[in-house]
Amino acid sequence: MIKLNHAGYRCPDPQCPGHHRTYRSVEADALALPHFTYGLDLVLLVGQLRLREHQTVDEIHQEVLKRLEPLGVKIARREILYLFEAYCTLLRASSEAKDDVEWLAQVQKNGGIIVSVDGIQPEKGFDQVYLVRDALTGRVLAAENVTSSETAVMKALLAPVVALEVERKVKVLGTITDAQESELRAVEELWPEVPQQVCQFHALRDASQGAYAADKKIKTAMRQQLQPKLRAVRQQLKKQIPQAQPEEAEQLAVLDDYAAGLVTALNTDGLWAEPGEAVSNATVGSRLDGWREQMAQLLSEGTLSELERECLSECLQVLSNLRPYLVQCYDHKDFPRTNNAMERSIRALKTQYRRVSGRKNWNAYLLRYGRYVAYAAWWEQDTAHRQQLELRTGQLDRARWRELRQETTTAHREQLTRFRFRHKRHAYLNSLEDRWAAAAPPHSLP
Repeated sequence: MIKLNHAGYRCPDPQCPGHHRTYRSVEADALALPHFTYGLDLVLLVGQLRLREHQTVDEIHQEVLKRLEPLGVKIARREILYLFEAYCTLLRASSEAKDDVEWLAQVQKNGGIIVSVDGIQPEKGFDQVYLVRDALTGRVLAAENVTSSETAVMKALLAPVVALEVERKVKVLGTITDAQESELRAVEELWPEVPQQVCQFHALRDASQGAYAADKKIKTAMRQQLQPKLRAVRQQLKKQIPQAQPEEAEQLAVLDDYAAGLVTALNTDGLWAEPGEAVSNATVGSRLDGWREQMAQLLSEGTLSELERECLSECLQVLSNLRPYLVQCYDHKDFPRTNNAMERSIRALKTQYRRVSGRKNWNAYLLRYGRYVAYAAWWEQDTAHRQQLELRTGQLDRARWRELRQETTTAHREQLTRFRFRHKRHAYLNSLEDRWAAAAPPHSLP
């Protein structure tokens, strides 16, 4: 860490045509962001201590003070938060995939990208945080806060991917989304010729909601009745095995294993499945259609109870609606069947904040920083990527930085307004009344 005094210079001759032009060192300007007292190295340090080392603001403040002490420089605690917000904006500004040569080479090796889209709404009625990710490399391609999930908004969210396709000739091999109509329409309109896969986990979960609720109710009743009896039997067997003859002890041990299996079955959700063979879209689609026909025939026979008919009808209806999108992933080796990798990346953002703060509620954090820190995992995966981030921040387009900085300030102002209304409502409403009185015209509005 160094201390640098940097100033601009002009020609001292008033008659010189370039007298009003200021000359500055380009290399010195690259060491710090515009209008920042502290350099890029300190901004990156604060961000890495926060997100990688999971340090609190006070811990980061003490660490930075220790490093600045030999230079005779101090820093305020509030400045740490200011530098972290600058780091978040740096992550966003430096993460444009179309400029990442190493990643583009990896994409070319993969033959293209598979676009994964998912969103999370931390608080109902407020913004949703949407992420767009390449399912093959795990790279976040776009992250935005949006106020609605309409098709037009989703298409705007996917604009960076379209830019990759146009400017860098990156091929879109397919898409995977949740069973949300606006997401499906957006990817279908943008890439009508590629496979559009719906997350099978979400689709089957939606199809089986009624059956799952009924099954859970029955299973809970079975568990309440059988589990105490099985435990009593196992306790009795444990007492009898040491006192029994060898042949009888072996039989009792087998019975104990049976009882253990039953206890496990009562507490296990889901089904067992053998590893599947190599299949194609046509094969899996044929099997799915055959099963749907069997279930439809069973439904028409009239042998099911009213609850069973209701659950099965709901399941078949959901599968029928999503059938064109359920089996699009089997013809490509690395095409994911579910969007669970995206879900895990979102869960990692929440876990990261809980480790940093110790707080369980992550809503405000995701709304404020989610579309910035989503890029951090890519740059923090190894030393090479961290060095690449440092290089890219030094070469950052200053105009782009100012644009994103203004965008960040506007978004944070909106979130601050919500905070004030929730926690300082009377003061906030009084300030609105004062502003209205100052801005109101002298005569009444028509």
